Amino acid sequence: MYNRACLPVLALILVACSDDLPTTSETSSSEPSSQPTAIVVQSGDGQTEVVARTLANPLVARVTDARGRGVHNARVWFEVVSGGGAIVGKSSMVTDTDGLAYADWRLGISTAAEQAARAHVMTASGNPTGIDVTFRATSRPDMPWFVEVEASGEAIEPTRELTRTVVARAYDSYRNPTPDATVRWSAPMAGTLRADETVTGPDGTTENEWTLRATSGATLGAGAYWITAIITNGSGSSGAPVQYIVTVGDARLVATALAAGASHTCAVDDAGQVHCWGDDTEGQLGDGISDPRLRYAVPLSAGGESFTQVVAGRAHTCALTKAGKAFCWGTNREGQLGDGTQAFRSGAVAVEQRATFVSLVAGGEHTCGLTDEGAAFCWGSNRFGQLGDGSLTAHAAPNEIAGGERFTSLIAGVYHTCGLTTDGRTVCWGNDEFGQIGTGTAGGSCPTRCVTIPIPVEGSFVALSAGMQFTCGIDHQGIAWCWGARLSARTKVESPVPFASLVGSRGSDACGLTDEGRLYCWTFYYDDYYYYYDDPAGLTTPQPVGGGRTFSSFRLGGSQACGIERGDTAWVICWGGLPSAALEPRYVLRVGRP
Repeated sequence: MYNRACLPVLALILVACSDDLPTTSETSSSEPSSQPTAIVVQSGDGQTEVVARTLANPLVARVTDARGRGVHNARVWFEVVSGGGAIVGKSSMVTDTDGLAYADWRLGISTAAEQAARAHVMTASGNPTGIDVTFRATSRPDMPWFVEVEASGEAIEPTRELTRTVVARAYDSYRNPTPDATVRWSAPMAGTLRADETVTGPDGTTENEWTLRATSGATLGAGAYWITAIITNGSGSSGAPVQYIVTVGDARLVATALAAGASHTCAVDDAGQVHCWGDDTEGQLGDGISDPRLRYAVPLSAGGESFTQVVAGRAHTCALTKAGKAFCWGTNREGQLGDGTQAFRSGAVAVEQRATFVSLVAGGEHTCGLTDEGAAFCWGSNRFGQLGDGSLTAHAAPNEIAGGERFTSLIAGVYHTCGLTTDGRTVCWGNDEFGQIGTGTAGGSCPTRCVTIPIPVEGSFVALSAGMQFTCGIDHQGIAWCWGARLSARTKVESPVPFASLVGSRGSDACGLTDEGRLYCWTFYYDDYYYYYDDPAGLTTPQPVGGGRTFSSFRLGGSQACGIERGDTAWVICWGGLPSAALEPRYVLRVGRP
């Protein structure tokens, strides 16, 4: 038995006789138990971890006095001094009863930088005492994320054969070279590779050998040739494939006709062959490969047909032969390919046409053809009445529009269609949500306002163009007028020059070409699709674009704008948007054929 009244006295005796004050590391109100003279690494030094991750074990530093005893209640501050990492949680604390202080260290993102952290003994007022110790760690790369190839883009004169040793380097997501990464190689267009897969060495590099030989002539045909490399792991491929490219001769694409879709573009060359480039995820390039993205113009696989025109929808493409036969390819969910099915096609299929076509137009998911007798046939999506047959029923094969009109030309917006009749009138049909039909009346059971049969439009025009939410026309004096895009009425485009033709787009822009091939563009204040608003709705004054170039043809797509340069060259040149001084144009290069 003991006397409870003695407990306070006992506590005072223990304090007086002990050099170590029992306390937690969070307690900092008491003075250190003795004078700190040194700080040493207790544990946690020399660890290895993946970049940007916290070390598995904490940093533990021990503060001692002159007799080598642990000092408790000593204030210690941890900081990262090299490598760009961070101390996780508390960086300042007091030592525990054993003189120990702890910290968690998250490494920086670079394997090239030295990883170092330091623990300082601080005074009670927070000033350094000059007593410190350094911890070091080694960082290793994260999982391989992407690959780059070296020395790509070589341009050479035509030759019979070339062999290149191609070096690739794998990186993690922080751009640290990654060893032991598997790189998968392919030669999708031409040539042979020494290996299908290689593994990176300690510096993250690996190499392969690519050999390309002429097979159809004395030398390799002019054009771009490439191989691809991509990182692979246990779950498949990682990152986007990269290309190693060699250009042989003058590979610039010469064209006579252009078409621009949402994210792909096509052209007809001077030999009547169709070439396409851009997004191919839905087969809209027609090369049978369905590569996610092709920068170079690949020829259409169409069995030797010769074409005069090409048109592009959101993700489908159609072309017209010299004999008036239509072929289409790409997405076909709405029957927009006109082959009587809704089957996806990565190569060209013949349209089930009942007459010879002289021209084609393509909307977002519908297509129309004009026959040699002036009749208009449309097929594909009819959700907004854009097929003009008086219904909202989609058609997977050409279906003649209602009313028996005869036309000299047709144009298609994303969800509406218009035409110039043989007697000089303009008629439109389809989506009228923003007034793009221009009739002032609408009916039917569409999701929005729509017109399901051709309706006359006020005004007399010689050429038309259509965008997603607007329509424009040129009158006999070359003056452009537009309607839709929430404009209160048919509006004159206040252009400083007359126009010979017009170009519409999927967005808020429209353009006109003069007789000399100069390009002028303007923007609508209101666009509900691209969230571009102003009140009241209107349009800007046309401005010259294209850097002083002249064009024989120009097209505005969803992701780029392209034109055919006027003159003897007729090269295709493109911008990553509406041409401006801020965007660098590039000539489109065609794919080479060995």
